Parts: sequence; structure tokens; C-alpha cells
Amino acid sequence: SVRGAKGGSPTQGGSSTGPSGTQAAVPSVEALDEATCSACDGMSDKACLSALDDEYDAMSDKIKLSYLRDAYPDYDSSLTDKACLTALEGELASETDKTRLSLLKDACATATAAATSGPVVAAEPGQGNVDSELKAAPHLIFMMVDDQGHNDIGYNSDDLDWATPFIDKMAARGVKLDRYYTMHLCTPARSALMTGMYPIHTGMAHDVIQPSAPWGLPLEFDTMPQYLKKAGYLTHMVGKWHLGFYQSQYLPRARGFDKFYGILTGGGNHYTHVTTEVFSIRGSNNTRMKTVSGWNLWEDDHALTEEEQPDESVHSTVLYNQKAADVVLGHDFASSPLFVYLSYQAVHGPMQVDVSHVDGTVPNGCNEIASSNYDESVFDEDINYASRAKLCGMVSMVDKGWGKLRAAIESRGAWDNTVVMVMSDNGGVKRHGSSNAPYKGEKGLYFEGGVRVPAFVAGGHVTAALTANGVAAGRAVSGLVHISDVFSTFVGLAAAGSASSAAKIEGDVASPAAYDSSAAVRKEYDVHGINQWRMLVADEPSQREEVLINMNSPIWGGGGALRAGRYKLLVENSVGDSVLYNAGRKMMDGVVLSVDDLESQLQDRRKEVFPEPNFYLFDLIANPGEDDEGLCEDKVACTNLWDDDEFLDVRAMLLKRWDEYSDGMAESNELWQDDGPLADPELFDGSWGPWRDDAGTPYAMYAVADQHRRR
Repeated sequence: SVRGAKGGSPTQGGSSTGPSGTQAAVPSVEALDEATCSACDGMSDKACLSALDDEYDAMSDKIKLSYLRDAYPDYDSSLTDKACLTALEGELASETDKTRLSLLKDACATATAAATSGPVVAAEPGQGNVDSELKAAPHLIFMMVDDQGHNDIGYNSDDLDWATPFIDKMAARGVKLDRYYTMHLCTPARSALMTGMYPIHTGMAHDVIQPSAPWGLPLEFDTMPQYLKKAGYLTHMVGKWHLGFYQSQYLPRARGFDKFYGILTGGGNHYTHVTTEVFSIRGSNNTRMKTVSGWNLWEDDHALTEEEQPDESVHSTVLYNQKAADVVLGHDFASSPLFVYLSYQAVHGPMQVDVSHVDGTVPNGCNEIASSNYDESVFDEDINYASRAKLCGMVSMVDKGWGKLRAAIESRGAWDNTVVMVMSDNGGVKRHGSSNAPYKGEKGLYFEGGVRVPAFVAGGHVTAALTANGVAAGRAVSGLVHISDVFSTFVGLAAAGSASSAAKIEGDVASPAAYDSSAAVRKEYDVHGINQWRMLVADEPSQREEVLINMNSPIWGGGGALRAGRYKLLVENSVGDSVLYNAGRKMMDGVVLSVDDLESQLQDRRKEVFPEPNFYLFDLIANPGEDDEGLCEDKVACTNLWDDDEFLDVRAMLLKRWDEYSDGMAESNELWQDDGPLADPELFDGSWGPWRDDAGTPYAMYAVADQHRRR
């Protein structure tokens, strides 16, 4: 069958060869007429479809075939060009008007992205394919969406199925991770990604870093970009950092990135690019409050000045999309492999979106979302459906950015040697409109909805590896995967390019021997992450038998979760870690407490919320939704098995592993300090950034704030 896509970006893959054997400058996307695309902005869907159909009819057969092959990736490659064109045009003609409009509008979007991203670069005479010498060291792209729930991506969703055509298309050509686990919150997830370690061993397991809190990812831990640099990679980061910035030693460039553009804080206004914090004055018993605000954008080692701030009409997603494309277009692919960490602020609150992505101008279906459109079987009373339309639009903007980035990579001839991983940092927030269905819970909780998120791996390098191993693309693998595995998988791929085994190349894909084994990576770098490459591209079983989802430190109550095989232990001791954090801050507003006194008072607070922790034991194969109501014939499918005598051995096994992890826990980095006004952006030209010197002394303490400028 030639049917393969519900929508996609019409790109012209491949290249032509000039008379001297060099790569000719062929566009990666054959644009539909730009004027027609722009004119559609003011048209009804019917009028727009008519205009785009006319434009398509005017294309040459060669361009039509290139477009259709990309829109329908499962075409029969044995057909002649003429027969293939006939078959694919039959497919296009059989689509509904809505789907055909989506396909043709995607063509416009990708064409515009390619046009605005800069010219296609041809190889220099005699240079050939610039990636020919780098096949063993693929370019690595990691794309993280903030607070995206399991049901907030097209291929998992019934109501957002039009919102992510570019991403869905990429996933259909790659490998989906059905049992991918991350952390419950932003900062712990990012620490696991960067270090390859469970956060219980780095002191990062408990909470997010507040803008004026003086702590961060401990400096003794090396990061993924530091290892990739040793393997010859140029490392770029675009977007949200959130691993500490109170001293310059904690900034992204000091932690391994050659270039950085983005925010250091955990979030902020998507248009004004301002982060605001409100706190009470210590000793005032919550009667005196102070609000501090400042710009949050940085480039490399300095905050953007007032003159450098982007226009307030530019959404953070649009800004990061363009910056990431600029990185690709400006990279010298002949000299080094490239690593890009693209970390969106979206879909983290505040829920802000370009109007065109929610009013029907962009045909993404977001304008049709309303609570009245959901029947009882799928309606969730905890979801803010008014915000879900905005969330849909924000996801759609991320998707459009991926189309732009993909076009940039293809225009440089680098796609065939690129590996892309796309995933969320934690579960979605229901009050922001997120859906984690079919799973229970949300961000901040250890139920599946808070930690099991959409994730997939794709890219030309992945496609080639799947083909070489006779493995079908688009499948969903059921092996356990943890966010720390990204570290080991990427570092393992990079090591293949710098090791002697890199010479073992078969076709376009390095042989298995060229990639470090999982055991070798874990031993070499002393990490918990597993190199999952063979599971991904060779259909081998995951080497991971269990996932420590998290274990909080005693001051936070020791809650968390552990999955081993099909079983999951969950320890719930609070309505959420934020409850304890806010309680602790209030306790310290009236008086300065010692850590012991604070912990004692927090224990009292926990007892008010939960006199005893709640323990859960679920069989996630039979009961993936963690139903504990017991209203079914098969108790395993709808019951908390913690107190069931038949599962005492399972419970004992999980508790034994739980205790073993607990014995190796590092102390929390949370010092229960908040520098508050010492970090006030007003002291530093109106921008958030380091407020303590390298020795830890606040600049404001010795009156040098006006002279000191972080540039």
C-alpha cells in the first residue's frame, strides 16, 4: 500500500549530482507559490484548498512525485516514476478535503521555513558529501518539550491529531518508546539527562530550582556535552536550562556547551521574556511581600541587554525555532559532528500562543477543542479544556518549528547522518489543559501520568540502521527506557566516531562493534543510563529490567516509585512536593530555623496531609492506568495489590530493591536558603543571572552590583 501519512511536510529528499560528481545545490523543498500560501491566510478553508490545488496542478511531474513520495513515505519503491506518480496521485485524490488541505498547507509551511532559513549550501568542488567521513559519528539532536503529557502529541491523541503533522511523520519513520520514563519535575529530569545518573545520587531528586535559590547541579558531575566535546562534537543549547545559575560556574557554557541561547530560569512570559518571583520578607509572617522581575534571555555568557531583547510579539517557541535553525545553517559539517539540545519553554505555563494557531488560521484542529466536544468516556473533569485549546496551539507551534529545523538539516545535506530524540521532561499539568490519558496523575506525581511521557527516536541515521537490520520503522518498542539512557545512548554513538572501531563501517551504518556496549558506557562514565541503541535499531530486548522513577530525600518524605518488570511500587506521602516546599518557605518566613527544626516541622505538616504514607503495588501490564477501585472481575486489572496476600513475594522483592537504593542516596542539595532580594534583577541591569561570585559571596553584599556586569 502507498498509504502512509495523515499529513506531512512535502520535502524533496536526496540530491542531484553535477557533471564533476559534486553535490548540486538542489532545494530541499519545492515551494508552492509563496503568494498563494500567504493569500490563504485570509481565505476560507474551501477557497484556500481550491487555490492550493491549482498551484499543485501547475507543478512539474518531477516536483509532484518528490512531494508525494515525502507525504506518503510507504510508497512502493519498485514502481517506475510514472507508475508511482499515478498511484500516489490516486491516494491524494482519495483523501478528504480536510486532509488534502492539511497536506498542501504543510507544503507551504515547510517551503516558507526553508525560504526564511537561508540558502541551500552546495558542496564545494571535490568535497563530495560533507558527511561521508562522519558516518560513525552522527549528528545528535535532542528536542525536549516542557510539560507535555502523554496525550498531548498527535500520534497518541484523538483531539490533537492534527496538531503535530511534522512530528508524527518523523515518528512514523523512527521508533516510538512506549515505556519511556522521565522524572516528575523539570530540574530532576534535566539533571538525569545531563549526567546519565539517577537524581538520588546527585542530590537533585526533590524539587525544581527557584530563581533566587542558591544551588544547582553539583560541579563534580560531568555532563553529556562535556563528553561529546571530547569526542569532537560542537555542542549547542537553545532554550530552557533550569539546572542552577547562582554562580557563573553553573551556567550552560561552563557545563559543556560551546554556544547557548535561552533562559536560565524555569520559565517566564513567552512574549515579554520576563521571569517574575514573589516571596515574603523573612520575619514578616507573610505580611510583607516582594515581587522581583527581570528579563530572562541569555546568549553565551551574558544576559541580553535592553537593546538586544527580541520584539514582544515573538513567542519563545518561534524564537527558539529560528535559533536552532540558525545553528544548523551556520555549522561547518565538514569539520565536526553537531550536538543540539533544543529545550522548549512550551508547553509550560503561562498558557500563551500565537492567535493564528488557535483561531483556525493554521489548520491544526485547535479551534475545535471545547469541553462540550468530549463524551463521558474521555472527559476528565480535572482538565481545563479552555486552556487545552491554547496548549494545542503551543504544541502546534513546536511542530512547525520542527518542520523548519528538519528543512534546515536537509538543506545542509546532513539528514542522512542525524539522530533525533524527542521527548517531554515530565507529565502534563491538567489545569493548563494537558492530558496524560490513558494514565493516572500529572506533573509532580509518581503515577504513570506524571512520569510516562511521549518519546521517540528518528532521523536519517536511524532509518538507515533500521533498514540495515531489517527492522520496520514506525514501531513502538515495549522495553523499559529511562531519561538517563539518553546520556549513555548519545555518548555511545559519539564514542563510535572517536574510537578505533569507527573504521568498521558497513554501507551507511556503523556495525554493532562500532558502538560502545551498554556495559562499557556505564563502566567508563560511572552512570546509571543504558545505551539503548541496539534495542532501538536492531529490535533487541532492552537491557533495562527496572527503573527507579524517583526516591525523594527524607526531608521531602521519601516518596517515589520503582518499576521492576511488570510491577510498580509507589510511595505517596504528600499531595505533591510543592506542598512541602511552600510549607517550608512559610515556616521560615517568621523565624530562621535550623535544618533539624525545619525537618521536624515539615514532618508535622506531612502528618496533617497523610498520617501514614500510601503504598501502592500495581501490575502495569494488566493495569496500566493504575486503577485501584476494584470494580472489575480480574482484580489484577483494577486493584492496588499492596495488601493482597498473593503478591507478598512481589512486594518483598520491590521493598528490598527500594531499601538498596535508599542506602546509596546522596544528601539533598536543597539548603533551604533563598537569597531573595540579593538576586533581584534590578541589581544587574534588569536581567536574571548569577548573583554570587565564584566564592559564593553575593555581589550585593559588598556593594559592587552596579559595577559588576555579567557579560
